[in-house]
Amino acid sequence: MPGSTASGWPFTEETAPAAAGPLPKLSVVVPSFNQGRYLEEGLRSILLQGYPDLELIVMDGGSSDETVAVLRKYEPWIAHWVSAPDRGQSSAINAGFRRATGDICAWLCCDDRYLPGALIRAGTNFANDAQCEWLAGSGRLVFQSGRVGVMRSRIDSVAEMLEFWRYGGECFVFQPSTFWRRRLWLAAGGVREDLHMTMDYDLWLRFAERTRLHSVDDVFSVALRESGGKTFEHRDRQLRERMRSAYEFATSRGATRRALTLGLLRWYVVGRLRRGADHLTQGRFAAVLEELGRLLAAPARAMHERGRLAMITH
Repeated sequence: MPGSTASGWPFTEETAPAAAGPLPKLSVVVPSFNQGRYLEEGLRSILLQGYPDLELIVMDGGSSDETVAVLRKYEPWIAHWVSAPDRGQSSAINAGFRRATGDICAWLCCDDRYLPGALIRAGTNFANDAQCEWLAGSGRLVFQSGRVGVMRSRIDSVAEMLEFWRYGGECFVFQPSTFWRRRLWLAAGGVREDLHMTMDYDLWLRFAERTRLHSVDDVFSVALRESGGKTFEHRDRQLRERMRSAYEFATSRGATRRALTLGLLRWYVVGRLRRGADHLTQGRFAAVLEELGRLLAAPARAMHERGRLAMITH
């Protein structure tokens, strides 16, 4: 494999090959568009895992940066790659998995990284548990400021995930650390191509109604959170899109929007009351009045677009 001037994982270090029994074939799809500055490190974090039966597929949307040069450099180790205009990230992910042949699947964005041994540990979990259809480990978030946090993947039910306002806190599935069997992907129908911010959340809803998430504490991946990234910069849009997914999923299965609306308003009111109480104990009376104004205004803003809940910020 070509060398690099960089050092450390995944440049001058690699994972030792698996010592245990046979592992299932693993397909990793990498969607890409003008992320060439991250791509090489991301590809190496996959290829240097030492996974014995790996299929790497890169679907690039016609990048104009150094992406194609990087792909040509690593072409001998990539099962398939293409660089041509597409309909966005969700479309690229679906197209990649239509080519995938592995029993176990995952996708990794260009600015995410697998940590050493992640693929072998994930594959071993599937090899040792025939009932495991969907597996997620924890993930490390690295912010531009240098702050580092760890997010654990934990959900108990579809109902918990439908509480979209809690998702990312009490329940969460860390996408770069998530793996599943191909048959589950096919049963769920892949990701929705009309979603651009929360296609993973929407997919997890459909996974969760079919099987149980197997959560492990292993930290499988690192996600970079830089200014300008869609997760970092577009939280309002992300929450609106997640809200849309939750409402559409619930109503298509006989639930009512009213139940989700009341649940969100209850969460919002309790949060505002707690915050107001904290301000009161600190003697911050102007802040108390501000919280009261937001609390009173929220229900009036709560309905729009044929009954869909409007954005309210907690």
